[in-house]
Amino acid sequence: MRITLLILLCWLVGSVKSNAQHWFQEGNTWTYDVTTGWDGSNYGLHSLQVTGDSLRDGIVWRKIRYRQITQPDAYFLARVWGNQVLAKQLYGDAIHRIYDFDAAPGDTLHYSGDGAYYRVVDTSSVFIANKWRRQQVIHFSDIPMPYQLIEGLGITGRTDLPLAEYVCSFLLPNFPFCTGAVDGYDFRFRCFEEANGNRYSPLNICLQVDTSTQSGEEGPFLWPNPTMGILFLKEEVEQVRVYQLDGREIPWVQLERNSPTQVLLPPLPSSIYIVETRDTKGIIRRHRVAHHSLR
Repeated sequence: MRITLLILLCWLVGSVKSNAQHWFQEGNTWTYDVTTGWDGSNYGLHSLQVTGDSLRDGIVWRKIRYRQITQPDAYFLARVWGNQVLAKQLYGDAIHRIYDFDAAPGDTLHYSGDGAYYRVVDTSSVFIANKWRRQQVIHFSDIPMPYQLIEGLGITGRTDLPLAEYVCSFLLPNFPFCTGAVDGYDFRFRCFEEANGNRYSPLNICLQVDTSTQSGEEGPFLWPNPTMGILFLKEEVEQVRVYQLDGREIPWVQLERNSPTQVLLPPLPSSIYIVETRDTKGIIRRHRVAHHSLR
């Protein structure tokens, strides 16, 4: 009997460890496109990154940094227990069960203290970022469309409609400002990258954009974002190129002759573009910029 219990205990511990290996490894980074919300200067690529551990009441949590464009960094805590993912604010006591991969189709999960929930519609497995991962299709209580939920990545939106008008594909569904229609932002999942280089990006965005140069304590490198045709740069550059999301270059982009920190864009339809700059040291920076046409 003791041997049986010991085997069962070892299996449970191994199962918890195996599931945890899919989540929150140090250096794991998520990138999101933000184009809707109360502060237009904060539109662009936001990121989450696992930065280390935090011990709270004897329990080890993973510390996750939320980096924006113009707002200061914020932090959250998350951890795995069995097949569940728990999350909490850095300075708060409330713990929310945001994911549960034991849930079966038809089950509901209340992920926030305000009664918000989602329902599991389907379950399966998918090979992403060099691992087999469990997958759920879920319906939020207040959003009448399916969302993809992947083990280790969280909510990755709708790969069939990546530019849906209302999207909240954030790792933490209980994030307090995850609603651009009110006073926060809408998040569209764009990239997941592990520290070892494994990546997942339905639209190949993380291979095109360097998010490390887009935000930080010193503020944005270019602004305004969105723009209506003129961009201002933080420092002088030698070259500017603009690309569509499919990689095609936009012609007739100019640096203002008398002001090498000002970029003049040609007439463009309203969309998202990649702006690439090269400075005098050869450093290349890439940014996602929303362009709003007057026409």
